[in-house]
Amino acid sequence: MGRKELVFVILCLLNVCLCVSCTNNGLEIEDNIVIDNDIEIDDNEIFSNKNEDILTPEVMAQLIDDSVLEYPSSNEMYTYNVYTNYIEITGYIGDVTEEIEVPAEIEDLPVLVIKRMGINGCISLILPDTVYEISDGAFWYIETLEEVRLSENLTIIGEAAFRECNIQSIIIPANVKIIDDWAFVGCIYLDSVEIEEGEQELIINDRAFGECFYLADIIIPERVVAIDNNAFAVSYFNIEDKEGNV
Repeated sequence: MGRKELVFVILCLLNVCLCVSCTNNGLEIEDNIVIDNDIEIDDNEIFSNKNEDILTPEVMAQLIDDSVLEYPSSNEMYTYNVYTNYIEITGYIGDVTEEIEVPAEIEDLPVLVIKRMGINGCISLILPDTVYEISDGAFWYIETLEEVRLSENLTIIGEAAFRECNIQSIIIPANVKIIDDWAFVGCIYLDSVEIEEGEQELIINDRAFGECFYLADIIIPERVVAIDNNAFAVSYFNIEDKEGNV
């Protein structure tokens, strides 16, 4: 090997060593890019409100499956269970106002499940798009409740979730896959139900809209794959498909 070739090899080796040293020490290299092996990422950052859009129903289901109950807790407004990756609201202890808007997160974790909220006196309820499930009996017999804005990512409306409320109209979001038994039974002033189109298949179970005496017409989109024979028991109205066939 000639002298020039030897000097070239040595310079190349020095350059490599310099790059490795800069990388390991978190120094700035080309284009002000910093590489630091000691950076720690806080998993809870993904749950901040500015990143709500990453919480799809699929991600929410995985968070629930991967969680265990950590401890029960409360603040000035709610009682709740803290799970590894999410919050489950178990009660409402704040002052009941005509309009209640449930927060998207508590203790830096997303509110994914509403188990129970006793909010008699509330007229309008707004749920954040973090809510994945409304559990059995969550709002049973909240007789003052007239308006509900459901989460766009809501997937499960549990058994008797809104039983005997005074809801006047409801929009079922496109991600809902089950409206369980007695979910809206006895909502006697319910006169409008809109089921949003979407790819998620939907099942409507026993007496889900039973005894809704003022319910007029309801349009059933193609994503509804099963309707229990008694889903609309003692509700006198016409069911139409999206083509208008009764």
